[in-house]
Amino acid sequence: MTEFDTVYGVDFAVAKTDADRKVWVAEGRVEDGELRITRLQCARDFFGSGPDADDGPRGRDETLEALWRGIAGVDGDGRQADPDIADDAAWGLDFPFAVPGSIIENHDEWDAFVAEFPASVGLGDDDASPDGLRDRATAAGETARAVDAGGAKPAAGWLMKYLTYHGIERVLKPLVADGSATVVPMQSVGEHGDAGPVVMEVYPGGTLGELSCEFDGAVNRNYKGTTDADLRNRRNNLDALAEAGVEFGDDGDDCSLHERAAHDDDALDAVVAAFATWRNTRSDADFDAPADYDPNGEHAIEGYIYS
Repeated sequence: MTEFDTVYGVDFAVAKTDADRKVWVAEGRVEDGELRITRLQCARDFFGSGPDADDGPRGRDETLEALWRGIAGVDGDGRQADPDIADDAAWGLDFPFAVPGSIIENHDEWDAFVAEFPASVGLGDDDASPDGLRDRATAAGETARAVDAGGAKPAAGWLMKYLTYHGIERVLKPLVADGSATVVPMQSVGEHGDAGPVVMEVYPGGTLGELSCEFDGAVNRNYKGTTDADLRNRRNNLDALAEAGVEFGDDGDDCSLHERAAHDDDALDAVVAAFATWRNTRSDADFDAPADYDPNGEHAIEGYIYS
């Protein structure tokens, strides 16, 4: 596999009125075997013309459309989108790319499940919603995917139902519909061509857990909040990322990218998502066919988490 020059990490959110401020995107450039974070912004700024500009997306609908169009590289009129966003890149998105296989109806392939979602999980016009997804999974007695067993929250459970539902319907579904991205490992890069973009599911909490093992407990997963202890833990996590090959550039704003990540846990999650994407798409990483993913296995349709 060819290593990507640019990777993006997305900390996903679906708040109806302020997703533009809750979704964070980190851009990283691969330079001399290390990952240099060159942009770190909330969605309104990242997909707009800059900080405090009035042309960025607002709310959930506009933000999620801006995200999938940013990945696909096209604007609302089908023209080439933001030239500052690399069109041959790998994207790591922090939400479940599927649901428990037991509630998927009449589909054996992930592509078809996404294309027909939410009907593919038995939801009609009256119950097509995050609550409907959770109710369907709860009735079937299974809210978690097999891949969630590694510590991720159940994809169709109470906490994740919103991210799963809107992520699949509003981001993955349009990408699958026009074939503008390859979603690995359920889709093969070889079948879609060698050019990006490539999209993968990441889980920052799982990535930090692995880093904690690699760096003998230096990473702390209790970092979300505004206390001094939370800030210290975020700084410790950034130190571990630096040891793992992550550097920070300076985008010219008053606040450095490193300090932005230190003071905002969503921004830090976007950086971790970018790191997970980078380390899973290095030249020696077979991201198209992970050793522990069986495309013909019982749970293949449930997706895969790259950590």
